Amino acid sequence: MTAIAIAPDGTWLASTSDSTLRISDTVTGTVNALMRVDQVLHDCAWNPSGRLVAAAGDAGIYLFTFSS
Repeated sequence: MTAIAIAPDGTWLASTSDSTLRISDTVTGTVNALMRVDQVLHDCAWNPSGRLVAAAGDAGIYLFTFSS
């Protein structure tokens, strides 16, 4: 794992590992979304609404929308 970020409301955890971004439930640990890109990811962050996740990596910045 290279980075983690908790959603503003505390219900979701975003994590990066290699070229994968995972969104998991903070209570159950269940992975609710999984996104793969072509290059290594190094960091991730939520926007204040908790509906957008940014992941930064070797190829630039990726933006993913997430709704539970």
